[in-house]
Amino acid sequence: YSVATMDRAGNFSAPSNLALVTVKTLEKLSNGGFEASLANWEFDDFDPGAAGSAVVDTTNPIAGTGSVRLTVSKTTGTAWHLQLRQYFNIRQGLTYTVHLTARASAPVSLPDAIQQTASPYTTYASGAVNLGTAAKTIQFSYVAAVSMAVELEFNFANIGNTTVWLDDI
Repeated sequence: YSVATMDRAGNFSAPSNLALVTVKTLEKLSNGGFEASLANWEFDDFDPGAAGSAVVDTTNPIAGTGSVRLTVSKTTGTAWHLQLRQYFNIRQGLTYTVHLTARASAPVSLPDAIQQTASPYTTYASGAVNLGTAAKTIQFSYVAAVSMAVELEFNFANIGNTTVWLDDI
């Protein structure tokens, strides 16, 4: 790439010297569009008081031929008791960006986290995706503090009777 400046009159400076950047690896989650059903994704319920489902919806997808549809049939009120997640590796010092498109049947806040996959289950990044009935694109970034296996998880035992669709993760 090279850089040039422009003044308020629209005049450009000469471009800087060319700089080359090599990206060693680009890590992506697998099947983030859910075109291959739930391959590479896991759905778990962590409390018998919570029940729900994560299924690929091919009749009302956000994009492509499928989106994952998250529903709750019974809740404990604790968000992480129902999870949709995928594992990946992070490397200390690198910036990771999560990008997704989502919508819900009613306004809802859907918690998300990047968390260690085993005890002590340290959370390295967390937040909530605020959704409405229209599909919207959400993006957030974080810098990895450690190198290890983690999971991107969406916690949805607290969404009540609202249905959430996720796509293009």
